[in-house]
Amino acid sequence: MTLQDLADAMTSGLQEHGIIASPGPSMNNPYATKLFIQMQNGPGLGAIKLYVGKRGSTLVPDELHSCPPAIRSTITEVWQRISGQSSAAPRGPDTLTIDPSVIQVWVDGACLQAPLGYRFGWAFVIQQGDRELHRESGNLLYSGAFEHRNVGAELEAATRALTRCVLHGYKQVTVYHDYQGIAAWPTGAWRANTASTREYARFIKALPLEITWQKVPAHAGIAMNELVDELANRAAAESPALPIPASSTPDPVI
Repeated sequence: MTLQDLADAMTSGLQEHGIIASPGPSMNNPYATKLFIQMQNGPGLGAIKLYVGKRGSTLVPDELHSCPPAIRSTITEVWQRISGQSSAAPRGPDTLTIDPSVIQVWVDGACLQAPLGYRFGWAFVIQQGDRELHRESGNLLYSGAFEHRNVGAELEAATRALTRCVLHGYKQVTVYHDYQGIAAWPTGAWRANTASTREYARFIKALPLEITWQKVPAHAGIAMNELVDELANRAAAESPALPIPASSTPDPVI
């Protein structure tokens, strides 16, 4: 089933229950689409996102901020029926071991090639249990690691997210990331051979935080990972292109 087929089937299925689904703005991702949700002649309830990839299709309902539990249940039931799945997000965060009392930090970076260079974006979302505490995204790389392309954006996301955690007074956090270097440099699993990675490792290790690192697979339908990926790519798409020095390396040597 194509992404459009899935969106059409979801729209028709929800309409049978008096729920209107209308297309949202482009997500800058050919494998994803957003549908705004509202009751017929009623207020908007938020949005859902649909992803289709090699591992199947996924529903991400993380933007249904004003949706009553009964309507959420109906949306889940319609999804299960049209997708043939037994769970609304079989590879989502529910498949991870997440302590609801711990602060969760989801980070991601993006690097898009442009005619005159590269566009960068970063994003993070901080939450506890199902409650979102803070989200932020942007395209400025204060770390100066843009010469490492996508790695620079990844480091920027983690640096900004953990700085925000310190400012909020958090003491213990779990960082969910899909790029291994996020954890490998500050823990010493990888040797930091460049100025940018050495500075990143030094900065993270000096933070007054107890950090647990959790590697997650990229583009596997994990709802929060998909969310920060979308935010980072959106920020990158809106950024000016930066010329990359000829001596740059796509990934630092480890």
